[in-house]
Amino acid sequence: MRPLKLLYNNVTFIIALLVSMFCMSIFTKVLVAQNENQQQSTNFLQGYVMSQTTQQPIAYATIYNHTTRMGTVSNSEGYFKIRINDYNDSVAVTMLGYRNYHIGLTPNNNFVSVMLRDNPLLIPEITVTAQDELYLYEAVAACESNQTKNRFIAKTYFELETYAGNKQIELIESYYHAKVNGYDIEELNLKCGRIGLQKYNDRFFVSVESSQAVNILRLFEQSNYFPQSPMGLGLKKLQKNYNLYLTKKYKDVSDHTILVIEYLPKDTLGNFLLAKFGSIRHNIKC
Repeated sequence: MRPLKLLYNNVTFIIALLVSMFCMSIFTKVLVAQNENQQQSTNFLQGYVMSQTTQQPIAYATIYNHTTRMGTVSNSEGYFKIRINDYNDSVAVTMLGYRNYHIGLTPNNNFVSVMLRDNPLLIPEITVTAQDELYLYEAVAACESNQTKNRFIAKTYFELETYAGNKQIELIESYYHAKVNGYDIEELNLKCGRIGLQKYNDRFFVSVESSQAVNILRLFEQSNYFPQSPMGLGLKKLQKNYNLYLTKKYKDVSDHTILVIEYLPKDTLGNFLLAKFGSIRHNIKC
């Protein structure tokens, strides 16, 4: 009977050992999962960018991590999310018309509210007369010959709002990695996005392949898919078909003069592209 008892004891010991190893394996996996979750939660900084003066969100502000050399932009609600390595990273927020802001990172605080102060970089207002408008047309007409051919990858934000009367029925927000060639987008790779819909006449309206329209748009080429762009016209055709209005002029942080121009086509049949605002960096002295 002793051999049987010895065998029984050995089997019992082996079973206990296996159970112990199994429990230790589960415990280790739980700890690893917890550590991974904690690491994922602490590897991102998120928050809102707002104006200290108006208390309103600031859209399209640039949030840049100088340590990782990675950046992002705030959406239409001022929200942003950016990856960080640790709390020694140097993260800054910049926006034209506002003072630069450095975010102080602290442990166990991955959500911040950034309040930007106004920066008086705007040039004093000027009065534009019919005679003065010529330099606006010359600035736009010169864009085609001065366009860059550099290729680069940029973070791109896309927003689409659809209204039926005064009622908003659709909102699409998307972030992309865009391959850019000069002023043209060659490829859009979706990172993330969101969509919001509201019923209209008991139906939902959804725009499909809307970013594809941006992808195939060429500012300096005529296309059957789009109205004629003002950027593809010469000086005389531009003067003939468009009214240009200067809405703002200022200097950026690099001391470049920026013109913000409103493009209104004289044609009312939809043959020409309506551009409410367009920014041009211009080498002028005024």
